[in-house]
Amino acid sequence: MFPTFGAVIAQEDIPPNRDRLFDAGIAGPIAGLAVTILVAVYAIQHAPMVSLKELSELQARLGGRVIWFPVPVLYLLLQNALRPVPEGYVVLVDPLTWAAIVGMAITALNIFPAWQLDGGHLARAVLGARYHNYATLASILILLMVGYYMMALFILFMYMVSGGVTVRPLDDVSPVSGWRKALFGASWIIAALCLPYPRFA
Repeated sequence: MFPTFGAVIAQEDIPPNRDRLFDAGIAGPIAGLAVTILVAVYAIQHAPMVSLKELSELQARLGGRVIWFPVPVLYLLLQNALRPVPEGYVVLVDPLTWAAIVGMAITALNIFPAWQLDGGHLARAVLGARYHNYATLASILILLMVGYYMMALFILFMYMVSGGVTVRPLDDVSPVSGWRKALFGASWIIAALCLPYPRFA
């Protein structure tokens, strides 16, 4: 069984080596990120943009308050490249924008090298069982620090319930290939770029 973020994928055969375990873990995040970027590009080009004055008038008319959402760095980079926001203007969060932000957040959380998330499979393949456990505990700490309390507690609970058991390939000695190690490092950068930081918003 290969648990992933939001799904459990049945795996009939044990991975023959660490390379195959890594490939199983990286496939989902890459596919999810590709779709999320496409949604973000469309959302950026069509999201409503208003001046701060118009925003104040809208707020007064609706009798509500403005909620500022933390936005991933990757989304801001795409926004600045495709449709820069003029000074004195803001972008309203419509359903597509919200979907893109949530998609990036899910991608980032799934890449965390913890437990049996996809990122956990990557860490298990590259780092081995012992350091995968350390990476799981470090991930929980980081999630707590940046404000993802429920996710941190979920991983901690599942990690304790499972006893830290992870998928072990048949060949657990041969290391992963060099380009996979580089991709593992890149996955950390992707996670940092895709994660909204609610505590610092």
